[in-house]
Amino acid sequence: SDPWPQLRRRSQPKPLDHGHDPGQRRSLNPPRAYDSHSHPPTAKRRGSHPTMPIAGGNGAPAAATDHAVASSNSTGRAVAYGAKVPGSVERLEVSFSRVAGAQPAAPAVSIDGEVRLSYAALESMAAAIAARLASAGVKPGDFVGVFMHRDETLIASLLGALKAGAAYVPLDPIYPKERVGMMLEDAGVKAVLTSSDFAASLPTLSEDTAVLLVDGDDDADGVRGPSNEDAKALDPQDLAYALFTSGSTGRPKAVLMHHAGAANTVAAFGRALSYGPGTVSLCLTTVCFDISVVEIFGPLCHGGCIELVPSEVARDGVALAELLGRIGPVDVFSATPASWRMLLEVGLKSPQMARFGITAGEPLPRDIQPAMVAAVGRLINAYGPTETAIYATFAEISDPTAPVTIGATLDNMVCCVVSVDTGAVVNVGDVGELLIGGIGVADGYLGREALTAERFVEGPAGAERWYRTGDLCRLRPDGNFDYLGRIDAQVKIRGYRVECGEVEIVIAQAVPNAIGQVVVVKDAARDALVAYCASPSRVDTSDELAAWTEVYDHAYAQADAINADPTLNFSGYGNTFTPGAVHAVPTVREWVEGTVARVETAAGGSPRRILEMGCGNGMIGLRLAALASTEAYYGADISEEAIRYVRDVVERAARGEVPKVPRNVAARFAGLEAGVGAHEAARFANANLDCIVCNGVSMYFPSLRYTFDVVQAALDALAPGGSFFLGDVRALPKHEHFIAGSRFHHAAAGRKWRGGGRDSQGQDVQLVEPATPAKDKAVDLSAAVARGLAREKELLMDPAFFAAIAGAGEGDGGVPRLRGCGGFRIDLKRGAIDSEFSCYRYDVTFWKATSDVPSPPPPACPELATWAGLAAARDALTAQAPAAIGWHSVPDRRLRHDDELIAALRAAPRDATVVDVKATVDAAVARAQASAAAPC
Repeated sequence: SDPWPQLRRRSQPKPLDHGHDPGQRRSLNPPRAYDSHSHPPTAKRRGSHPTMPIAGGNGAPAAATDHAVASSNSTGRAVAYGAKVPGSVERLEVSFSRVAGAQPAAPAVSIDGEVRLSYAALESMAAAIAARLASAGVKPGDFVGVFMHRDETLIASLLGALKAGAAYVPLDPIYPKERVGMMLEDAGVKAVLTSSDFAASLPTLSEDTAVLLVDGDDDADGVRGPSNEDAKALDPQDLAYALFTSGSTGRPKAVLMHHAGAANTVAAFGRALSYGPGTVSLCLTTVCFDISVVEIFGPLCHGGCIELVPSEVARDGVALAELLGRIGPVDVFSATPASWRMLLEVGLKSPQMARFGITAGEPLPRDIQPAMVAAVGRLINAYGPTETAIYATFAEISDPTAPVTIGATLDNMVCCVVSVDTGAVVNVGDVGELLIGGIGVADGYLGREALTAERFVEGPAGAERWYRTGDLCRLRPDGNFDYLGRIDAQVKIRGYRVECGEVEIVIAQAVPNAIGQVVVVKDAARDALVAYCASPSRVDTSDELAAWTEVYDHAYAQADAINADPTLNFSGYGNTFTPGAVHAVPTVREWVEGTVARVETAAGGSPRRILEMGCGNGMIGLRLAALASTEAYYGADISEEAIRYVRDVVERAARGEVPKVPRNVAARFAGLEAGVGAHEAARFANANLDCIVCNGVSMYFPSLRYTFDVVQAALDALAPGGSFFLGDVRALPKHEHFIAGSRFHHAAAGRKWRGGGRDSQGQDVQLVEPATPAKDKAVDLSAAVARGLAREKELLMDPAFFAAIAGAGEGDGGVPRLRGCGGFRIDLKRGAIDSEFSCYRYDVTFWKATSDVPSPPPPACPELATWAGLAAARDALTAQAPAAIGWHSVPDRRLRHDDELIAALRAAPRDATVVDVKATVDAAVARAQASAAAPC
């Protein structure tokens, strides 16, 4: 069991999006601003959304924007509400039937400009299909698969399933049979609607699944279909469809969407795009993609006509351009940017291809933005995950060169930006994860309760449930949202959402023991998924110890920092600020000598019997062994390469060949062991140890649970009164400073950060590429910082964690207390040289109790006093003469530049460049230095 439900996370760093009040005390174990919430995976809903009307009214995009601005500016928080449109909830097929009754002769479906079905004919065919489904045993709440060619029978089948009270599960005939079978199995469909030419392509189905052929000549066969009154009696909160998307587990997952959410989006876009009788809307997208819901039901629920594009035409840019040329301009054209590009590349130049053009499914590429704006009367950029009823925001793009936003919140929806760290709502302009709430939030994932609980959550006031999008966004003061990328590894390719993990799992199944990583390669010619595969490692990758041994052996074997002083071999210590190069010798020397001095102080000035866990190349150990008080030194490391190096230095020193290590110091080395993890101090329990050191390795610990075990094992192995020094802990509260500072360092120097890895020769490298600071935008730098924070793989810890495990009572928030801990101390790293060693890390020292008597609880925290400067503090302390004092919120001069950088990035206008930010930061630092208080 995990006693740290919140603290267990590796790194949920605080990006450029703080939402805390300045005076608020941050608890050690802050509850997330949202918790898990899910609905059972059935087509008949077992819960209900808050009543939110959707039909009627005259809501316009401007109304949503105005509301968003008002709500944002009134609180300063990044929450934006769409316009609340009065009216009642209506199911999709009910809206269609109402329109069909009002205009039975109007065209409903056309193909290649030829009307195939009127509203009356479509209503009749759909009713007949519903009747056949009912006679096959389909009841309200069941799932019905739709495996059809793209013709009028497809549209009738979708409506027929809805009229039967079922939720439709769209299946594309181009999918592999195995994938179709997987989808049908997961959905547990009661029936499948298909045609005679596709029936043979279906996978083997269970005996309980009916297969109904729909070939365009259906009638009710004497069975009465559901009437309009029957349909009205069905619950608008029931499911309308289940759409399968890529799943990171290797199996696609079905999003469960209810009528109310889908109808809200259809109604909102009907108002925004002026759908009505006579409107012609191109239906280009596969029904397995959620954009098709608006393409189909947008026209049908408002009296318009669907121009249904056959599959072979939709995939051929030339054929699609020819179709548009034959039928003339349409009223609404929706497509992914990939389809837009396909049309533009074949020379489509019509300035009136459509009255409205919608781009959705992936970010709008800036290189084709001018041509897209020119091709339609009005261009709409729409955004929304499948989990939030197709679209959640949209914006009109009228300027062919202006930066693109994803727009304002849709009617009856609410969007907010929260901290990736705490889940708290951030300020307007700050970057964080976008949460979406309101009537369009889906019920969850079919049969995936754990995933539903993870992604559909309770959250800030304003919505009962929220969907965590995983998208990095920020709310602008004008009420529009900027999309800045993903937090995770999910990608979009040609409009399709792809979990790279799903592809990687298939690769792993096909090539046992292979290590594969899937990425998207984008260039002017194509977007493609590319898989990089490595041969199986020579080590057992299931054995974490063996895996880390190989990593460290490789790092130490690089020998990229061996110099004239064999006691200062810092090979493998890469410098984040100088990619491809290690730190400078003075920096490392100061760090090493400062660490040794602190260990000596922690041990009362005279450590005698010392154990170092993770001794590495011996930089700390060789100096500890040289202390006058040292009687015996034991070194242990996971790496055989490191131990081999130290052992060689000691053996040469014993022969008098290493002037830096006298022979008597070499004699103090009592043992050097390889293959030892940091948690295995018990191996040395009989060595009568009074000092244990573990420096510079905690960032590679797998979890907080492991960290606790390391500390506990060290205390157990110590003699009473002994000290355990855990050094160089990466500071979670300072991680934002580190990422922002390092990314800015590269950006200002004309380099873009692209992560790290190994080159073809197996050498570790940190990847950067040329940049143009005078042109690169500050908003892109902010997004890079946020991604760097979210994707951190090392373990960063808040000092409050150590206070909790060493504290009194039963621990804070269920965190257990260390056994036998007599005290602890947390110290900032010291150093005259500003480096990533000194600025962003800290040391923790624990002392073993001298008896079995529990330590007394710490004194209660007194009232906090605020002093305006050093002089006021001096006067207060002189007058009160307290026995002890604690300091809070004292700024660190070494981080002044980073503090100003973070502030500048938050305040930067959208068109600000990296050079602009640098000028702002430099000026702020200069002002701070000029006004620095004199010592008192």
